[in-house]
Order: sequence, then structure tokens, then C-alpha cells
Amino acid sequence: MAIPKQVQKQSEDVQALYKELNNETAESNAGLESGEKEPEEKQAEASTEVVAESQADSVEEQATESVAEEHSETDKEEKKETWEQKYRTLQGMYNKEVPSLNAQNRELNSRVSQLESLLGEMNKVEKPAKKEVAVEKLITDAEMED
Repeated sequence: MAIPKQVQKQSEDVQALYKELNNETAESNAGLESGEKEPEEKQAEASTEVVAESQADSVEEQATESVAEEHSETDKEEKKETWEQKYRTLQGMYNKEVPSLNAQNRELNSRVSQLESLLGEMNKVEKPAKKEVAVEKLITDAEMED
């Protein structure tokens, strides 16, 4: 799943702030080592800003992450529920139709075998009947010559 553009932008902004903060702290540490001292007010103000910004960023990140997680979890649960429901529906249809189709198939097979046996019996009966029937001449040979 792709990360939304807004979340990517926020992540980039946070990374930029961290880099900026790291650079400022490195510069201030270098200045303190060289003998310069910042007033306590500036240090307190800078630290409260850093804490406030990091808390705000973390709250925003947590909010977007929790919303994204909630949506993804609910989407997964909904998809799972729909697939489970579809499976149960198909299983019910299968369980209902297959036994009736098997019974119908058995019935048709028995009907076909009955018809084949009946046809075989009819063929046996008709063959001798044709042999027994003799053709009688309706006219005599004399009538034919005339």
C-alpha cells in the first residue's frame, strides 16, 4: 500500500526539523566549548520550542498513523467478513444443490437403462413376427397372364 502524499510531506518536514535542530545543537555546543555562553533564557526558550515542536509533530504523526491503522484494520476486517460471508453463501448453495443434482443424475441414469432394456425387448419381439407373416398372393398366375 502506498504512503499518502501528505504523510510523506509531513515525514520530510520532520526530518528537516531534526537536521536543523541537530545543526543548531552542534553549533551551540561548539560555541560553548570555545568559551561563549548563551544566556539561560535563550537556552530555556530553545529547549521549550524543541520540545513543543517534537510533541506537536509526534501528536500529528500519531494521529495520522492511528487513523491510517484504524482504516487499514477496519478495511481488513470488512474484507475478511465479506469474504467469509461469500464463502458461507457459496458453501450453503453447494450443500443444497449437490445432493439434489446427484439424485437427479441417478434418476436419469436409471431411466436411460430402463428405456434401453425396453428397446432391446421390443427388437426381440418384432424379429420373429416378421418371419411368421407369409405373403399371400391375391391374384392367380392365370389372372396375371390375362
